[in-house]
Amino acid sequence: MDGVFNLPEAIRSDFLRSLMNTFGCTYICFWHCPSSSSKCSNLLFLDGIYNNASNSSTTVAEETLFKLYQRLSFDGVNDE
Repeated sequence: MDGVFNLPEAIRSDFLRSLMNTFGCTYICFWHCPSSSSKCSNLLFLDGIYNNASNSSTTVAEETLFKLYQRLSFDGVNDE
């Protein structure tokens, strides 16, 4: 699975779409540790896709929340 993080963006996007279709997900995200050291202290959004299957107002709210979710970072993460 680690190899997916090194794929070019277009190929990684195709891979994410295939995962969504296989598992029936509404969204899928990849997070990464920007540190090059062996210890990871935080996670940042790398890539993700939201499947907007309909155009209802609920979907608009869900997509807005997904965009906010992408901007999060998770501090204090350890590699255990």
